Order: sequence, then C-alpha cells, then structure tokens
Amino acid sequence: MFKGRYIGIGVLAAVGLSCDPPDENPSKTSALQTVDANIQYDIDTSLQRPSEDAFLQISQQFRFFAGFYCHAGNLLVGYTQSLNSQDALSLVSSIEASGANLYCFTREIPNHVPEVVLVPARYSFLALRSWRDTLTRRFLRLPNARGIGINYERNQIVMSVPLGGVEESNVLANSAGLAADAYAVVEQQATSLKSLACPATPFTGTTLLDCIRPVPAGVQIALTSNKGAVIGDCSVTSVNVRGRVAGYVSAGHCMSPTFSQGFDFVYQNQPDPANQIGTESVDPVGFNCGTALNPLNCRYSDSAWVSASTSGQFGTIAQTLAENGNTNPHTVLSCCDHGPCAECIVSSTHPRFYIKGSASAVQGMVVEKMGRTSGWTSGVVKAVCKDENDGLGHTYICNDVSDLMDPLILAA
Repeated sequence: MFKGRYIGIGVLAAVGLSCDPPDENPSKTSALQTVDANIQYDIDTSLQRPSEDAFLQISQQFRFFAGFYCHAGNLLVGYTQSLNSQDALSLVSSIEASGANLYCFTREIPNHVPEVVLVPARYSFLALRSWRDTLTRRFLRLPNARGIGINYERNQIVMSVPLGGVEESNVLANSAGLAADAYAVVEQQATSLKSLACPATPFTGTTLLDCIRPVPAGVQIALTSNKGAVIGDCSVTSVNVRGRVAGYVSAGHCMSPTFSQGFDFVYQNQPDPANQIGTESVDPVGFNCGTALNPLNCRYSDSAWVSASTSGQFGTIAQTLAENGNTNPHTVLSCCDHGPCAECIVSSTHPRFYIKGSASAVQGMVVEKMGRTSGWTSGVVKAVCKDENDGLGHTYICNDVSDLMDPLILAA
C-alpha cells in the first residue's frame, strides 16, 4: 500500500478524450486475474459523461488505474497490476497535482490533510466503464431497473432494483459475460431519514419556510402552473447567471409536467403575486437514449432553470442554528414543518453561508445541504455518474447521487 503526500491545491481537470476503435471487447475475467492494462476498451461516446473525463485522462497515462474514492479522510486510488516504485510515485503525483485528495476532507478529522493511498483492485476503470456502457441501455429497459453505475470502493458495476427485482439483472449480467465479482445487484429501499423529535418548546425566529429577501439558497419556494394550479413546495439554489440572465435552479421534478417547459410560476415563500421571484424558462424535453424499437426517455439532469423576476443574493446559502435536521416519520412532517427545529431556524448572527468555489463530486465525499424539508443535514456521495430511472418513465444520465437533496454546502 502506497501513501502520498499533500503538495498543493487544485481542481480536477475535465478534458474530453476520444478513444481509438477497440482492439477487442472485455471478456469474462476470474477473481484471480487482473485486467490487462494494454487492452483497448470500447467506450460509448454517444452519451455525454463529463464527470468521467478526468478518469479517462488518467487512464490514458495509467492503464491500470481503477478509479478513486474517499474513505476515512483519505483518497483511495485503485490499481490493477503490480506497481514498481516509479509507477506508484507517478500515479500519486498525478492525483495530488489535480487536488482531488482535498475533496476528502472531513470535519470529523479537522487537522488531517487528505492523503493519496494506493490500493489493489481487480478491474480497471476502462474495463468497468466499458461493461457499464454495454449494460446500460438493456438494463434501463428492464421493468425493475432503478439505477446503474460504477462503485469504485467495491470495484464493481452496481445495478439497483426495488425489492424482489434481482433475478432479471443477474440474467442480464451473465448474458453479457461478466464475472460474478465484476458486478452486484442491490435491492434499493425507499430512502428514509432518521427520526428527530423536535424540542417541547419550539425555537422561534425566521425559518427556511418564511419569506426572506434577498433570496438565498436553501429556502422554500412554491410553484403553480401559469394557469394558477398549485404544484407544491421545493427548495431553491443561490441566484446565478445563465446566458446573461439572472435566475435560479430548482429540481426538475418539482415542475409539472416533468420533462416539459410549462412556464410554471415560482414564488418565495407562498403563492402570492407579491411573492413571485421568477418563471420556469428552461426545462427541456427528454431525448431517446435507447433505440428506435426500445426507446428510453432521457435527460442529463433533474433540474430546471427559473428566470428571476426579483432581486436575489449571489453566492449565498441560508445558515441555520444547527445541523443534522431530519424528517420526523411519526408525524409525516419535516423537521422544518414540525416545531420548527433549530436546523431550520435561520441564524440571526450568521444568517448566510458564502459560496467560495465549486468541487467535483467524489464517491465517499462528505457533503452538506440546506433545504426546506429537513433543514441543514450532512451525508456522503454514494455514486458518481450513475444512470437512474424514476419509475415514472424518466431516465437521468450520469448524475452524482448522495443521501441528500437541495443546495450543497461545499465551503462555509
């Protein structure tokens, strides 16, 4: 096992690469074998996967590279062949120069600078990506398909299905010639946040559900159709600029109908003409990422753009009194609705987080979020560039998945 050292801060480069035609397709590999670093793997370029561009760039130089993930405050980097000291040093130096190890910082180990640690793996990133590309369209057409992606910690293709939906996915993987240790089928239960009982005497003050001006990220928005029909409540990101037009991003599934630009009206906090902050203006229809005979209705992001009609606050996220807010299942009310709790009360002394930059998601990375339902919570990135079905006829390509929703706090 090799350990690296911290040498500087940077950002993972996203460099698009083209691949030569494959010499051969990956074949079934036993658990005792490593993947041949000289094989050219067939990469599907018909679907954009920019979050994997950095891995492709590393793999061009280090064919044995098997991806990386955060664990216990360090960045663990997989390799698939015996490494001499020069190869190990070159790989560690390349990763450190990108600054990717710094994304593994966790407040649980506040004085620890994340290191690069090399760990052995069975399959290279190129092999895993090729197998994932081979399976994706066929898997997503299965009635029980929920998601497919690469799990770098497990060094496997992971397919998620609802309870009882394992068999079809196993048959598919076997028919594609994957070894038993190259993939896993995971039964996915509905996400449930832990119970949180609010204090007997609720906190008082401005909450994430209240009307706040100028509008920061993480507060409640309400939506109606342009004909006045109430759609529901969601959270909003910090005001930003798209094509010289100021606006906000919210979840695409909050709009109605999904995958359709309906010019919904967006309010903060309740549907009232005086509270309107914008109008849904970019919410594209899906495209067919399957085949003519077996179509799939796809998009790259579950998000919609709202053109602003009132003032917002650039680069800010509402800051509450405490973190670890959660839904209370006993009342079927959120932490913010029930009480409310300190996790949803905006601080009077430090009412804002200020955004200082952005970061690429890394599996295992600790992230935090602010939102109108569960307030200020923390969690980890579960998957990077995962393709998912919502079970309602919508497929999302190459999304980063965490156990959180709403605006993320990556620097505070």
